[in-house]
Amino acid sequence: MNHSIKKIIKKAAEKLILQKGFRDTTIKEISKSAKISVGTIYRYYKNKEEILNDIGRMDLKDVSYSQDNKRKEIMNVALDVFGTKGYTRTNMEDIANKMGMSKAFIYQYFNNKDELFLSTIRESSQMQTIFNLSKINEPINIEESLTEIGMTFLSIFKNPRKLKLMRIIIAETPNFPEIGEFFFRQVVEKVTESLSKILKPYASSDIDPVLSIRLFIGAIWSLVFLQEMLPLKDRKYDDKAIIRNAIKIFQHGFLKYDNNS
Repeated sequence: MNHSIKKIIKKAAEKLILQKGFRDTTIKEISKSAKISVGTIYRYYKNKEEILNDIGRMDLKDVSYSQDNKRKEIMNVALDVFGTKGYTRTNMEDIANKMGMSKAFIYQYFNNKDELFLSTIRESSQMQTIFNLSKINEPINIEESLTEIGMTFLSIFKNPRKLKLMRIIIAETPNFPEIGEFFFRQVVEKVTESLSKILKPYASSDIDPVLSIRLFIGAIWSLVFLQEMLPLKDRKYDDKAIIRNAIKIFQHGFLKYDNNS
């Protein structure tokens, strides 16, 4: 099965569904956007549901474009308020006032502050690229895959809003352990365990794949986190250099050693 074709189809489908909603998006429109024939799409997928399932976003099936936009608007405002006041001192009224809406409007989409905050973490983390990569069942190019993983994680620190989210999680976790626990279970743990499965066949027998991928991600995050959080402008490293060197260290310490090389 041609992974590159499926990747193009999924990317086009997700973009259109986010723009128009699931019901209003057709296979024909997906084929046009992907510049792939309708027949080619049907060789890989029976219907739109199968495409969504492969993307890992079945939640998009029941959300219309207008509903999705309103939810995103609420979460965007909530992220700003949480970032300014912190989770503890923020209430639903603060978010409603910032939007110029009533609390009742927000409660149509979120049952309480906890649900809103956790949804904001889930959506803002944007790890879909990683989750999609973890579904690959075919042989992979280790270096290309690790580069994609590394650049996805680095992108969090290039977005001020995502960086603000990380600050909130770190600041609030001591008082509300469930926040850190949620982020760890829903993002860190899911990502590392999924990725370790596709990397395991390439690993030395005495290496723990889960721990190794966490060390790889941790090495990238810790360096960039210090660069972005502290005034180290004159000592910053280029993104590609960070990823390239992290991959070299990972490959030489993690992958099977070839005695003939």
